Amino acid sequence: MKLIEEESEGDIEADHEDLVPWYRNFTGSIELEIGHKTVAARSGGRFRSTRELVEAHLAGDAEATRLWERSVKALAACVTSIVNVLDPEAVIIGGGAAKAGPALFEPLAAHLD
Repeated sequence: MKLIEEESEGDIEADHEDLVPWYRNFTGSIELEIGHKTVAARSGGRFRSTRELVEAHLAGDAEATRLWERSVKALAACVTSIVNVLDPEAVIIGGGAAKAGPALFEPLAAHLD
């Protein structure tokens, strides 16, 4: 399996929540673990965006690092499940989380090895 980084353009993006509103509250949804719309809830209101969380993580904030690592591990589990079921040649990670660049893709790749 090959991990491919895909960065989205612009600030406006339609995601699955816009198309299927109940999905964000679905137990086990990856949106609950890494989605930008749940950052405030996951951080007890400390961070308002994934960007703020990642910046704090990169600055050495221990709590931000704990939250970010949990998010990355959840994404790795999701990707692993998809790979186990569908056996794709590649998995493309896009959207807002992909803008974290190496802060996302380096630990994600390590979890997938």
